Amino acid sequence: INTELVVFFPTKVRTGLGFLIHGPFTTKVTRESVDEDEPRNRELIEAAAQLSVDSLEKLKELNRLNPQSFDALPLKRSDFPKESFFCPVYKAVRDALKDKPLIPAVGGNFVSGRDARLAGTNKLTELLSSEQLGRLFEQGPLFWVDPAVSDEFRTYLAGKKLSQYSPVWEQEPLRDGVRVETAVVAKRMTAAFFGEQHGSDPLWLLKFYEFLADHYETFRDVPFVRLESGGYVAPGTPEKPGAYLRPADTSQIDQHIFPLVCESLMVEPAVKLLREKAKLIEPDKIEAIIKCLLPKYETGKFAFDPQSYFADLQEITNAHKDALPTASARLIAALKKVPIIASVPAGSPDSPVIWAKSGDAHFERTDALVLWFDGNPSVDAWFPHSLVPENLSSQIRFALGLASRTLEFQANSHPSWRRSSYHHSERGFDAMSTLLGLEHSLANPTPQRAQLLWNWMLENTGKLKGKERTSPNAQYPAHNTRHFDGFSVAGLLITNGKWLPNITGDGCHLPHQLELVDLPDGFEKDTSRAETLARVLGMKQPVDLTPIAKALGWTPAQVSELTQRFAGRSFGDVMSSFEDDDDLNLPEQPVTNPALRQERLREHHENAPSNESVLRERSIQPNLSEEKALARAYLRSCYKRDGDVMVCQCCHHKMPFQVQELDYFEAIQCLRGLGKHFYENRLALCPNCAAKYQHTRQTTDAELRSLIISHQAPDTAGSVEIPVILAGTEWNLHFVGKHWFDLKTLLVQSSE
Repeated sequence: INTELVVFFPTKVRTGLGFLIHGPFTTKVTRESVDEDEPRNRELIEAAAQLSVDSLEKLKELNRLNPQSFDALPLKRSDFPKESFFCPVYKAVRDALKDKPLIPAVGGNFVSGRDARLAGTNKLTELLSSEQLGRLFEQGPLFWVDPAVSDEFRTYLAGKKLSQYSPVWEQEPLRDGVRVETAVVAKRMTAAFFGEQHGSDPLWLLKFYEFLADHYETFRDVPFVRLESGGYVAPGTPEKPGAYLRPADTSQIDQHIFPLVCESLMVEPAVKLLREKAKLIEPDKIEAIIKCLLPKYETGKFAFDPQSYFADLQEITNAHKDALPTASARLIAALKKVPIIASVPAGSPDSPVIWAKSGDAHFERTDALVLWFDGNPSVDAWFPHSLVPENLSSQIRFALGLASRTLEFQANSHPSWRRSSYHHSERGFDAMSTLLGLEHSLANPTPQRAQLLWNWMLENTGKLKGKERTSPNAQYPAHNTRHFDGFSVAGLLITNGKWLPNITGDGCHLPHQLELVDLPDGFEKDTSRAETLARVLGMKQPVDLTPIAKALGWTPAQVSELTQRFAGRSFGDVMSSFEDDDDLNLPEQPVTNPALRQERLREHHENAPSNESVLRERSIQPNLSEEKALARAYLRSCYKRDGDVMVCQCCHHKMPFQVQELDYFEAIQCLRGLGKHFYENRLALCPNCAAKYQHTRQTTDAELRSLIISHQAPDTAGSVEIPVILAGTEWNLHFVGKHWFDLKTLLVQSSE
């Protein structure tokens, strides 16, 4: 817009204004222009300038002044040079806008340029009130210019430089700082400012969060997060958060360590912004436990409260269950450092609870261990409170050593054995091995403790006596290596202690004073492992001549005479007194109820372990050792004659030598490729026949299988003979009836 100056009629003089100026200006002869230097014309233009200002005020008074009105004003400085004729109008309007409330503001009011602020984004006008804007700039109320004003008027108010990096103004601003960008607002927002807003309008912060959705990066360092404590902090970074979202349960959270967002902000859209933009998360459960829960246990003087302890154990278990392996490892490491296990002394379990570390000697409280430790006040052993196994997961208890601890430990010294720098034991034996509380239990024996100890020894006979070597040289040179063959520390204590009861109940005895049959009911004494244990302990070995008598056909008178002769001597001594008899009568065992046994074998066939190989460092077959142990027991029951004389199924001779006073034999697999492990698929062979059977057998598996299945003997036969060719010679494999029936039945079922 660029109107013409009017002197009763339009002239050709352009005013640069959006409104008309009409006055009795002195014109030149042509009346097309005016003499700009004429004093009267200067006076008239000054009057016109004042009249322009008065018109703005009148328009305001008449409610006709609106944002579009300002487009008619002299806005461009370049259109009104300092010495130009119409410059007074530009200057008068500018001065008026600076000092008089003529600029349209948000809400329909008018404000002077001194108190007007131009928002960098219109959303600021919706966010900050006049009072809030003034508070930010530490002044009285400041007012937002109506966003409806034109871009040209906005430039007039805020100014414009020649270029982005130029210090020179093409259009100077109406006043410095009139334009307020979001970055300026962000720099001025403080925790105190947010606190004041919460006091006057608690819901304003939610409104601010809506604004943040589009301007988060600008405000990311502003302390806009209200904490439960009432303070305000910046959100921080994922690596170093300034605050944390509230978890469902805050009872264990120390807010000095994990400052929590106030509950009023845990609603949309605030929580969405805090989660997605600010990347706030709930406190890590593992870290919360390590930093908030465990410290109260550090002194070991925390008062035991079952309800509180229950809650703590539950929280630890739940956190561990959901944790990644690395976090789980951190938790376990932290738990090991703190006396968090509510415990009672194992020697007096009714004592008050004390706090102990998991690394202390804790044992799961069982009736057996209560009996073992009872009345032993000096033993360094503890039972966790019942809340521990009930509420602390088995995985945690195992990791802490609470669920896997045994009584075994290493003694500091051995009465007759001293180790050098290097030592090596055989078959799991350890000369220094002993049991916690063993000396007290041996000194204060009871039948229950004796049975506990007996049961432990049945499972760990090899730990009582064995061999060991030691040397200062890791290569164990012969000239500088010492050897040990004897009892461990536990073995010495046990064999030299009076602790074994007998069936008559006349007190406790040294092991060597009793036979197995002397032990009370409840003691395992009729098994091969009990016999082995008795020999290791040096218990009396009774001589029963009945098996020998039957084998050699003695008369009752001969049995009576020889019983007197060999009284007190071991079975081995008796056997060595007789010449080996290679023509032993072969054992027989018929099946008394084939139908019932067949049904049991069907179930055994279904549950038998697979012999599928698995690949480790080398190919092995799972479950093989267990099956082989069962096979040896099964074969010994089938092919020992009355007594312990074992007969080879192939050569029909007595086994050539003994190991630990028992006839030694090889439990050789009869047929290959059955798909499952059956201990019945084993043969009791002497070492010589075992080698021939494994390496020189010419009868194929298919032929042998057919011979076993198709044999015409009745199911109740006492024994059968199966021919087999070994090293070019035919031999008859002797099967007792039970063994043949079992193997035949399993082979038939495997074919189905």
